[in-house]
Amino acid sequence: MTSSTRSRFVSVAAFAITGLTAACGGVAIGSVLAEEPLRGDDGMAVLGLLGCVAVAGGSLMCAAGAATDAD
Repeated sequence: MTSSTRSRFVSVAAFAITGLTAACGGVAIGSVLAEEPLRGDDGMAVLGLLGCVAVAGGSLMCAAGAATDAD
């Protein structure tokens, strides 16, 4: 495995793990919001959900870009 290939693999793995972790966090926050009645602090939970979605989408797009990046 060359240095370039190893670097690409590490980049893809790091972005993919970050994206999947954020996606799981978004699912967890969404599940809590769906099951519990509305409360005063739901706005912060929604912001957390949006943050998880943004990080998941961005990280997975970066992983896809790093995986398909031509030398």
